[in-house]
This record gives sequence, structure tokens and C-alpha cells, in this order.
Amino acid sequence: MLLDATCADADVPRLGGKGAGLRALTRLASSTGAAVPDFFVVPADVFTACAAPLLDEARRAVQLARVRDRLGLERASASLIAQARQVPLPNGLSEELTARAATFAGGVGDNRAGAVAVRSSANVEDSASRSFAGQLSTEIGVAPDEVAQAVRRCWSSLFSPGCLTYVAEASLAVEAIAVAVVVQRLVRARAAGVAFSARPDGALDEAVIVACLGLGETVVQGRADVDTWVFQRGAASWQATIGDKRRRVVLDERGADRTEDVPVAERGLPVLDDDARARVLALVDAVAADRGRAVDVEWAFDQQGALHALQARPITTLPAGGAAFFDRANVVESFPGITGPLTFSQARESYQHVFRNTLRRLGVPHQTLLDEDAAFRSLIGYVQGRVYYNTASWVRVLRLIPGVEPYLKAWEQMIGVSSKAREHSRERTSGLLGTARTALYFLGHILWLDVEHRRFVRRFDRAHAAVMAADLAKLDAHALIELYRGMNASLLDGWEVTFLNDGVAFLFTALAKGQLAKVGAGPDVLPGLLAADGELESTRPLTALRALAAEVPSGMVEKLAAAVEGGPFPPRADDEGERTFLAHLEDWLRQYGDRRAEELKLESPTFREEPRPFVRLLLAARAHDVSALAARPGGRRAEAERAARAALSGHPLRRALTALSLVLARRSVRWREASRLRRTRGFGGIRHLFVELGRRLAADRVLPAADDVFFLETDEVLQAIKGCGAPDDLAELAASRRARLAAWASERPRERFATRGIVAAHPIPQRTPAPPTDDGELRGIGCASGVARGRALVVRDPRAAPDTAGLVLIAETTDPGWVFLLAPAAALVAEKGSLLSHTAIIGRELGVPTVVNVPNATERIPDGALVEVDGSSGTVRIIGEQQQTREVA
Repeated sequence: MLLDATCADADVPRLGGKGAGLRALTRLASSTGAAVPDFFVVPADVFTACAAPLLDEARRAVQLARVRDRLGLERASASLIAQARQVPLPNGLSEELTARAATFAGGVGDNRAGAVAVRSSANVEDSASRSFAGQLSTEIGVAPDEVAQAVRRCWSSLFSPGCLTYVAEASLAVEAIAVAVVVQRLVRARAAGVAFSARPDGALDEAVIVACLGLGETVVQGRADVDTWVFQRGAASWQATIGDKRRRVVLDERGADRTEDVPVAERGLPVLDDDARARVLALVDAVAADRGRAVDVEWAFDQQGALHALQARPITTLPAGGAAFFDRANVVESFPGITGPLTFSQARESYQHVFRNTLRRLGVPHQTLLDEDAAFRSLIGYVQGRVYYNTASWVRVLRLIPGVEPYLKAWEQMIGVSSKAREHSRERTSGLLGTARTALYFLGHILWLDVEHRRFVRRFDRAHAAVMAADLAKLDAHALIELYRGMNASLLDGWEVTFLNDGVAFLFTALAKGQLAKVGAGPDVLPGLLAADGELESTRPLTALRALAAEVPSGMVEKLAAAVEGGPFPPRADDEGERTFLAHLEDWLRQYGDRRAEELKLESPTFREEPRPFVRLLLAARAHDVSALAARPGGRRAEAERAARAALSGHPLRRALTALSLVLARRSVRWREASRLRRTRGFGGIRHLFVELGRRLAADRVLPAADDVFFLETDEVLQAIKGCGAPDDLAELAASRRARLAAWASERPRERFATRGIVAAHPIPQRTPAPPTDDGELRGIGCASGVARGRALVVRDPRAAPDTAGLVLIAETTDPGWVFLLAPAAALVAEKGSLLSHTAIIGRELGVPTVVNVPNATERIPDGALVEVDGSSGTVRIIGEQQQTREVA
């Protein structure tokens, strides 16, 4: 009549939720290294037969719960419980329970008394949709001859007022609930607790372990003092909260539980050491992989140090289904903070179009590209108004390239994304012929990149010039659309050359890194060697700004300062010198007016449209020591070259391979920055057109205001003008999105998270508070060498930043428009970035010590604190308190 872990598959439903979970854990024991204490189960159908006479009364009690008749429910519950505790058991069951439980005497963890645990295992308990947590009873320390009555008490707990209310609120039919009962050998635990494969609040990329001294049942019941560890999967690091454990619950000689004081010397010690935590993490991850969803596992270490798995259940508050991985790394440089729908839709089309063309150039068959259309369309995600990489789609698309597998890890490191998406997806097999063909295509593009890049630049510059020269006020809305389509095509068709160039940069940087590592070169050598030969095109706006600052006439300074405060712009010119200067200023705005903070966000005004922030930068640049700033990069490149020569001495082949790799990597970096400047101009031209389209829609009362256009997607705007989209109230749609983005601006979703199932159906995990910096030192990736000290300036809005000369900038991320803030700064510390991110490249080019990938830097470094940044080792030290209180930029 009783069942255990050896039962047939057909009998698994009779085990109930906990029983089925224990059977599954038993089958995983050899791979998890966690034994499952012996158990047997009183099948659910025994309860069904014994409780049948109570069902009519139970249904009436549930109805009382539904109508909130508290007194009636309590009376009905008391009657049902009394009857359930007296129901007759099938012939021989009581004796079988006593005899079977007696076989558990002795054994696990010195359980001398032979007492057992009696736990509910209802068919709806620990299921995928219902946990029934705490509703049905568990008893520990039950003597063998008391098990039969404990089973009845377990059954009767279904009829408690709380459980009946749960049944009513969950719209369950009480007659469909069958309560199996698990009887299990107790573990005399030294330490125990619960492990979660994901945070119950929605963060699937973090695991949580809660541990106490003694029995783990008390963790669930909240009766014990605990330690809590959070494992951040992306960083492979632990964050600990060690409790003051004054009490623990243990088994006495009879097998009953009792609470005792913890010796003072043990209260502050961690319950688990590194090895024990790793074993518990491996256990919960193995169970989650077996179940295909997030789970929690109750575990215990006995007195001899053996790990036991006590039970496992799904975390019902978390989604199930296909996994998705979202990551802000790298993409946050282009789209920091809240991004409008118009920008996102333009970016989504750009990634889809360009990446498909990139794979086509690498020989991926046309039909394969069509088959994977959904992956191309989801390369970037839009979550709470922020742009993320959907790394699962990236990995799926990249794996279409034959022979790419060995380079995926290098790609992840170069752009700074987590490896989780790659680890959770299957490799595609690549034949030797396909890999060879891809290699030939790629080699051809390496050889012809110079020609293809110049051809793209010429085509783009012509299209951009045509848009900027057009008198938009004289064109109707349909003509503006055609101009947009031409501008968009010039940006997207051929842009795959820049992606191929990125591939070259990643490949040869990785090769140089590998060769230098093999000869023992320090981590600071490669960043210095990657500094480009000659000026990067993306820094030309800065060079031109410095030149312009040097020629500001003395009489113009006061006029420009007044313009910053709201005075007229351009200011009045009183002589020929001032008129010449204003002509040069206008020429700068014409050439470089699209380069500014958040420059790829279509909703962000350009310097041409709102020149006052530019004028503030111009006036600040007058006070900078340009010659000293210009001298910074060269010395550090020379130091890195001397270190590389010394390390490679005696290794002629490695020296030659490293030199070739660096030449090609620097060339690609130079082209990459040139293409980024054109991307900036392309988005500036697209904004120019949509500003005008917004005016037309507002003039025709389709939208209340011209800037509402930024809260629509590109297709919504074009279809409204063409009359080829589903009818919708665009004004109401824009207003709703504007309000939602404003609300989201105050939230702090995680920069990297995983989810399952329908993304929109589940909450997005928020960032956890930054851990304290005990020793005042933070670590990241050093990517622009040098050591600098200065006062910290925490920059949240670069458009409102003061003069940054001599300050250490602390930022979540930067974009190309930060070049004006970065040039006079002492150093830069960023939460995001990688060795080849724009932040790193510009930091090296300007000779500004730069450390990226420093978690929570904007929260852990106080504004105004004295900070030392080592761009070689990647360390950031807080060495002094805040000098003064000021408003954070």
C-alpha cells in the first residue's frame, strides 16, 4: 500500500507534489552529490477514500470562505478537523506505518531516537502553478508508533480555516485535492537552509542561499537566525549578509526539536564555507536544470559534513518557458538612460538590417537568413524604456556563421556581455568546408576593407549632405518621407562594413592579447599599445573646439557667457574679428553639431538646435592647458611599446604576430571611430527630418505638439502620413508613452538580467543596493594606463555637467559625445565598458586614465571624494572624504 522512490512511473501521481519531488531528487543524487533521506509515502488515493464522507461538508466550508463568513468558517473547520482525525484507516495500514517508520531508527546524522518527519504531499502542493506553502502541516520528531495519528493530523490540516480560504481564493475545487503524506528519516543537521536557483523577486541571474545552524525547517518558519548569500552569476561572485545567530533549533535525544543558545564565539561566523556554498549552489542548479525552471531546494549538512537534499519545489512566482537574456553592456554607450520609442524603432531596424547583411557577406545562405528572421528582429530589446542587447538572439545569429564557436567567448569579453546566453543554447555544427569558406570570405573582407570603407563613406557623405542642404520647409510630408528613406538607406546599406571591421578589431585584439599574455606582459601593456596612429576622426570635433576656444575675442567672452544664461545667440558682432569668430563657430556647428551627449537618441537636441551647452564647453576650454592635455597620450603609448619589446625579446615569431595584429587592430579602431562619427551624423540627419515631420503632424492636429513624434515608432509616423496603418489615436498613444517613460525614469532596472516566458508578463528585477566598500578600493578593467588623483564628480546628466578640468569623472557609462567632458578630466571611472568600447578607445586616445566595468561606481564613490585611479591595474581607491557638498551633475 505504501510507495517509495522505487515506485513505477505510473504511480508518481499518487506520490503528490513533495513525494514526486523527492523521487526526482533521489534520481539526481549521483550527479548532485546530495543524498535524499529515506522516505515512503501514504498515497493520495488513500486520503481520497478515507475523506470521501467529508467532501460535502468541505465544499460548504469553502463557500463560507468565499463569502467571508468568518465565524461560520471557523465552526465548519473545527468540525471537519475533528472528523478527519478520527477517520478509520484501511486494514493493516496503521501497523505498516509503525513498522516501516521503525526501520528509520539510527542512521543519518546520528538520529539515535529513530523519530521521523511527517509532511503533507498534496497533489496541488509544490506544483508548477501552486505552492500551497505553509498551508498543510509538517511534523518533525514523530515516534514510529505515532505516525498513523500524525498522518490523520496532516490530512486534517486541509480543513483549517487558512487552508480553506486559500482553496477559495485560488478558485480550486476541494474535492479535487488529494493529500498524500511523506514519512521521512530525519537528518540531525549541523547546518541547513533553503537555496533558490533565482531570486523570488524576479532576478533569474542570481541565486540565493539562506542558511542557519541546526535544523532547516526553522528557516521556512522564521524561527532561526540566518546567513544569506547572493550569487551573482554574471560576475561569478558572492555577496554575503552574515547574521548574528543567537539561537538554533536541534533534535533532542527523543527526536523532538528544541531551541538552544549558540555559543557567543560562533554567532558571527558564517554557517557555510566556500566549499559548502559551492556544493549547495551546484545542487540547486542541477535541480533547476532537471525541472526546466527556477526552484528552491531545502538542504542540510549532517554532523559528518554530508549534504542532503530534503525537498524541492518550483518558485511559482517566477516565469517558466524559454529563457531570454538582456544585457546593457556596450549598447548603453549608444543609448544611455531612458530612450524614446522613435529612437528604439530606428535602432531596431538598423541592427536587423545591418546584421543580416553582415552574415550575407560572410556566405550564410539566403534561406537560412530568412528562417532566422525572428532572431534578427530581436537583437535589441526595449525594457522599461531602456535599450538592451537580447544576447540569446545575438548568440543564435552569430552561430549561423560556420566556425564562429571558438571566438564567441572573445566576443563576449570584448563587448562585456555575460556568457549565460551562450551556455544556455546549443552549438551549431560547422563542417570543415563551411568553416573554410567563411574564413576565405572574412580574409577577403580584411584585404578589401579599406576600399569598401572608403566607398561607404563617400556614399553616406553625399546622402547626408543632400539632407542637410534641403530646404525642408518647402517639402511636403510625403517628400520628407522619401528623403528619410534615402538617408536611411545610405546609413544601413553598406553599414555592414563597419560590423565586419568590428570583427577584425575583436579578432586581432584577442590575438595580440594572447601573445602578450604568453610572454608575461602585464595587463597594462595592451591598452597602451592599442592607442591609434594619428588622430582619431571621432576626436576631431574636440581638436576643432580647442582651436576655436583659442581664438575667442576678448570682447566676445562676456557675450557668450550671457548667451549661456539665456541671452541672444548668436551674439552681436561688433568688429571684424568677432564676425570672423562667429563664422568659424557656425562652421563648427555645421560640421560637428551632431556630436553631443546622448547623440544617437533622436529626442536629444543637437548643438545646432540648442547651442548653449556647446558654448559652455567652449568657454571652459579657454582655461584648459591644451599643450599639456595634448602631450598625455604619446608618453603612455611609448611606455607600453618599451614594455612589449622587453617581454617579446627572444620570441621573434610572437613579436611578428603581435606587431601584425596590432597594426590591423589599430587600423580597425581608427575606422571604427570614423564610422561612429558618421553614424552620429546619420542619426542627426534623421532627427532633422522627424523634427520637421512632427511640426507637420502638429500643424494638422494629428499630434498636440511637434515633439510628440519622438514617442511614436518610425512606422507609426510614416503609416499615419501614408494612410497605410491600422487606425489609432496617435495623440493618445504618444501621451500614454510619455507618461510611462517619465514614471520609468525613476526606476533602476538591472543592467543585466534573465527571464523566461513572456517578458512583458513579469516584473523586471531592480538593482540591489551597492555593497559597502570596506577597504575603499574598487576594481574594474583598466583600459587607458596612467595614475591620477582628483575629486570625484558623479555625472548622471552630462548635459548639466560643470567644467571637468582636473576632476575624476564617475559615470554609469559614456557615449562619443562625452569627448568634450573627458578631455580635460583627470580620469574616468565607468560602470560599463570593455577594452574596445568607445569609452576605452577615447580614454587611450586622450591619455586619460580610464577604468571601466566597475560595478555600482556611481553609488559607491561619493561625489567630491578624493579618488585615485590606476588605469593600468584597474583599481580605484577612495582616499579622502567629500571636500564639499554639491549638486551631482
